[in-house]
Amino acid sequence: MTPANGRLLWVAAGAFLLGVVAVVIVLLMRRDEAAPPPVRTAQAAVPAPPPEPADIRSRPAAAQLAAAFEAAFHGRPPATRMVGDNEIVYRPARLLWIGERAVLVSAGANSFGCHVCAGLLAVHYLEPQGSGFRVTGEWLDGGGSGSWGQPPDWQFSTLLSPQPMIRNDGGDGGQGYFCTWIQFRELALAGPHEIANVQTGYSDTGALREGGTPPTEFEGAIRNVVGGRSFDVVYRVRNFALQRGAFVPAGSRRLTEHYVLRGGRYVLSRGETRVPTC
Repeated sequence: MTPANGRLLWVAAGAFLLGVVAVVIVLLMRRDEAAPPPVRTAQAAVPAPPPEPADIRSRPAAAQLAAAFEAAFHGRPPATRMVGDNEIVYRPARLLWIGERAVLVSAGANSFGCHVCAGLLAVHYLEPQGSGFRVTGEWLDGGGSGSWGQPPDWQFSTLLSPQPMIRNDGGDGGQGYFCTWIQFRELALAGPHEIANVQTGYSDTGALREGGTPPTEFEGAIRNVVGGRSFDVVYRVRNFALQRGAFVPAGSRRLTEHYVLRGGRYVLSRGETRVPTC
């Protein structure tokens, strides 16, 4: 073989190898293009729980009420306490802020449930402490009482003063006599105390009578309030007359009694009440 033929052989062999390499590269590129993209598994991010507000006043009203009850009774409702000889089961009712002071009212039902068994309203004073409360005062019967083992009908009221009070509306009687009244308890710094007890109604229409004495009805409402000083109770008095053995309406009249604040309590400005009592 001549040198010239040898060189031609090496050139041909090199060209062949280059062709083979080119074919391999093309095949590898096509395989990569045909292969499906890698599947990535999505992982849902778990959100971190929101931080608890440092100030209890920043929490929702329901959370504040629950936290106040837990601080007052050292546990979740219901809470049972002995008040005198009565076993009272308390549940949270309402929470009211008066400036920096929180007032918790809890409704207590008497376990015995008889007519003369009183249900009670408990009052707790609290102040914020971090994300909860600290109790500064406790009165398990401080909000008033009701009959048949149930707490009284009540509400927070600013009727007599801009400073909120606890107002109880009640009624009771027997043997044909029935009376209604309104009680107000001031939420003073030293604790709740009764500031007014006003009879608003009287009826003896169901009572048995001797000698044909006609019945009467008194229906009153608080009017003409001068906050922190005085108010009137204006009554509509219904009269009855005996006709042919039966009592029938015989007209009506108005009666006004004036109350003034003396010594931290509302009292009649003069004399005794002209409204009959049960």
